[in-house]
Amino acid sequence: GTGIPPDIIDQIFEPFFTTKDIGAGTGLGLSSALGIVKSHGGFIEVHSEVGKGTRFAVYLPAAQAGAVESEDYETTFIRRGRGELVLVMDDDEAIREMLESSLRHYGYDVATTKNGDEGLERFRADPASIRVLIVDYLMPGTHGRELVLKLREVNPDARIILMTGYGEMRRVMDVAEETKARHLIKPFTVEAILEALHRVLG
Repeated sequence: GTGIPPDIIDQIFEPFFTTKDIGAGTGLGLSSALGIVKSHGGFIEVHSEVGKGTRFAVYLPAAQAGAVESEDYETTFIRRGRGELVLVMDDDEAIREMLESSLRHYGYDVATTKNGDEGLERFRADPASIRVLIVDYLMPGTHGRELVLKLREVNPDARIILMTGYGEMRRVMDVAEETKARHLIKPFTVEAILEALHRVLG
C-alpha cells in the first residue's frame, strides 16, 4: 500500500474501520487478525510510512523446550480434520489466508475464493468433493441469504458456516436459522472455527 496516515493508525484494528469505498470492504480483516493473535497470547506491531508502505509484525509466544503438554492439549481438545475439503469464500485476503493456513495445519484441505460468485461456480463444478462451505455474509456480488439459497440449490444438504461482524449479527442469525446453516461472529478464534467444523461434519 501507500502507507497509513498517523491520524488514523490507532483506529485500524477497530471493528468496521475501513478506508475503502462503501461496499468494497467491511473493515473486519485487521480486527479479526488481532483477535486471533491475541487468543494465542501474541500481539501485532505496525510500522508505516506514508508514501512508502506498511509492515505488520506478528509476535507469538515461543513454546518452551520440552513442553509436551501442548501436544497433549491438541490431541485432547483441538478438533482436527481428516482431509475434508473446505471451501472458504471471503473478499478479505487476510482472512482467507488465515483460515487456509490454520485449517491446513489442523488437517483440512482448503480451497478459497474472493467472492460469492466464484465460490458458487467452484461449488457447482464439484459439489460432492466439498464437505463444508465457510462463507462471509457481506461480499461483492452474490452474497448473504441469496448466496446461501443458491448453494442450497446445488446441494440441499450442503454444510454451511456463515461468518459476519457484530453489525450484521441479528440478520445472519435469522438467515442461519432459516437455511439450517451455522454462524460465527468475527473476530473468532481458531478453536471456534474448528469446533464449528466438527459440529457440522457430525
